[in-house]
Amino acid sequence: VVECASRYVKVCERITGQDFVFPEPKVSPQERVVENLTAAGMLQGCCALIFAGSDSDAPHIEKLKGELKKYGIPSKARICSAHKQPSTLEKVLAMYNQSAEPCLIVACAGGTDALSGTASFHSVWP
Repeated sequence: VVECASRYVKVCERITGQDFVFPEPKVSPQERVVENLTAAGMLQGCCALIFAGSDSDAPHIEKLKGELKKYGIPSKARICSAHKQPSTLEKVLAMYNQSAEPCLIVACAGGTDALSGTASFHSVWP
């Protein structure tokens, strides 16, 4: 990549007869990536993450997704029990903690509902 960029700079200098001056970045590379992904429609400004404790919560998940869709809020659903799969839940939350767009966690679980507390503890998102 460096070699390729160097060659383009040399070609530009030969054509223009002037030294190439790198422009000062107006935004950080991270901000530029987010802006480009947003412009391409790949980021929508937010995402609701619906976590459910078991497959039996599927009707609730679908209802939540439908209500979020009415407001144009994209959502992703994961079945991940805090009791049966705590390490998987922690890994999934760690992945979403790195998200470029803001997220909101909605826990959908019955019984003892360890899911919401565990998700809250391991996530940077509300």
